[in-house]
Amino acid sequence: MINWELTEDFFQERNWRQPRYTNSSAALSSLQNLVQQQGCQVLKEAHALAILVPEQDFRRVYYYADDAQAVQELLCHLDRLPGSTMVLEQITRGTEQAQVPADSGWKHLRTLSYLVYRRKGDLPPAENLGTEPVQPASREDCPEIYQLLHRLFDTKISHLPTMEQMEQLTEQECAWVIREAGHVVSFLLMEVTGKKTRYIYQVGTVEAARGRGYGKMLMQTALAGASEGLFYSLWVENENPAAVGLYEKMGFVSGGRTLTISVKD
Repeated sequence: MINWELTEDFFQERNWRQPRYTNSSAALSSLQNLVQQQGCQVLKEAHALAILVPEQDFRRVYYYADDAQAVQELLCHLDRLPGSTMVLEQITRGTEQAQVPADSGWKHLRTLSYLVYRRKGDLPPAENLGTEPVQPASREDCPEIYQLLHRLFDTKISHLPTMEQMEQLTEQECAWVIREAGHVVSFLLMEVTGKKTRYIYQVGTVEAARGRGYGKMLMQTALAGASEGLFYSLWVENENPAAVGLYEKMGFVSGGRTLTISVKD
């Protein structure tokens, strides 16, 4: 690992964010934890920074670059690195477009939009749209949820929590499930990222239980269980219009950021 001091000034000056967090202090803390991981690499140029984090069968690349030329130079460095598949994440703001050149050899995988919601006043009671109520998840549910996470979501696109992280979420009462015949068929995981901020990790429903309003019930529970003024955020795939529509109907609006994910084998 290349030792390089990460400072909050870096994030404040460039207004750069890691996908999950909405402020520079949280991003700094998270990235400082990342660079301590075994096998993590940090590449720093005059106008670019990349952090390569090893995952199960690929390396995830978080990066910042001042301009298109800096992006090109950074990609050239990454191309020379030996090893496994790399997944590149870039956040852009407003109408700004991702800077990864089309002829760079990186394949576009997904585009996600950042949505935000601020709790104002009382929400209507959650609708009982299904046959089973929403219940807080327990530690005993974690193995089943973990299996569903890896079945329903692509790890190259989604940041999935570890078993230990899921157990912490249940202890913090930030995880809910819906069961059918004793088995988890739908779940929501949420993370506390600050005194007034919450991040919706994942909302998932098994194929056989879709169309019953479970996702809406879980979101209503998560949003209704907090005080006024709480700020929620999540990332949703643009290629999933049903999910985008659900969140917008519940009051989520654009947070002005786009996350572009590219992959290179």
